[in-house]
Amino acid sequence: MSCFNYTGQKQAYLSKDLKNASSTLPSSRREDYVKKANELVDNMDEVCALICIRCRRMMMC
Repeated sequence: MSCFNYTGQKQAYLSKDLKNASSTLPSSRREDYVKKANELVDNMDEVCALICIRCRRMMMC
């Protein structure tokens, strides 16, 4: 599985989880949850990009 495919799957999972959380979390906690979920996706994208750069350097892509 490519890193980009993995990241896409995780983003889809988090989107579904976010919908579930929105219906169960108190409104005062939703903003923090959304912020952390977005940070997680951003971090996954950054890790994926770094892995792809390394693979290309090693001629693995």
